[in-house]
Amino acid sequence: MKTVKYIIAAAMLLLNVAAYAQYGNFDYTDPAEPGIKYNVSVSSSPANINARMQGAGTYSRNQTVEISQVCPDGYEFLYWSLNGRKHSESGSFTYTVSQESEFVAHYQRVFTVRFVGADGQTISEQKVAKGQSAIAPDAPEVDDQTFIGWYTDEYKNVQSDLTVRGIYVKIPEPVDGKFVVVFVDYDGTELSVQTIEPGHSAVPPQKPGRSGYLFYRWRGGYVNVRANSVVVATYVEIKTDDSQKKYVVFPCE
Repeated sequence: MKTVKYIIAAAMLLLNVAAYAQYGNFDYTDPAEPGIKYNVSVSSSPANINARMQGAGTYSRNQTVEISQVCPDGYEFLYWSLNGRKHSESGSFTYTVSQESEFVAHYQRVFTVRFVGADGQTISEQKVAKGQSAIAPDAPEVDDQTFIGWYTDEYKNVQSDLTVRGIYVKIPEPVDGKFVVVFVDYDGTELSVQTIEPGHSAVPPQKPGRSGYLFYRWRGGYVNVRANSVVVATYVEIKTDDSQKKYVVFPCE
């Protein structure tokens, strides 16, 4: 029995000597095959977005390599995956090669959304992922004007770089103790200006139209008037389903 063990040990020694002769220095603490090499690749998702990456090559087992990326304009880095599994949220890291390795840098498209005031000055600038919503800031107060909303609601589903303008309406001075009610369209266009006795009601003008939308209601106080008021036309978007039928969804209020 001992003779068999000695023969096996001698055979293993000869194999190690042969490996050393073929591959050079060999780490005897590593049970893997000596001199084996692995391919490391790096790519991006989405592809073809001009992301700068480094680390691709062919490396010896246990060799370390720096995996890194530079995020392209208009994108936000999310994470690296290794062979289909999430690996690191760091933009760069050191990797010890131990297998065939396919790294993918994952990005998401982001856009710049700017909210500006009546004077065109930026109130808020945000980086927003495609399809997500920006957060509308508090609009600054403007002397003798009333803020009625933001010019567009596209910031609620961002698909491109966007500038969102605050809409302000100036209310005329009341006369002889009466109040002024101003009806405006969604974009601030003046539709009607009425001077109302206290406690009386204004008469809404003809409902305005807006392409791709259905008039919903007037927002603001114009019944039993007790103060100056701005009344804004509001709309609901006309949507199209998969069968090309049009429909609207009214808000729950």
